[in-house]
Amino acid sequence: MAYKSTTGYTGIIHTGGKYRAQTRFNKQTIELGRYDTIEEALIARAAGQRVVNKVAKMKGPANSVLPCNAD
Repeated sequence: MAYKSTTGYTGIIHTGGKYRAQTRFNKQTIELGRYDTIEEALIARAAGQRVVNKVAKMKGPANSVLPCNAD
């Protein structure tokens, strides 16, 4: 994350009395919601990051060449 977290946790921001969870993928910020407690925000952030990691793994390297089945 490019910002400095005021909570001490990456992807968790405290604003307006709530905790906002977010992550990044392909240079885009993905908002994961606003939560009453930091624990709820941390759970959401961890789940969101797992999904992002799976998607990134499925996509593979940006410049990878997919094999073709030429006969």
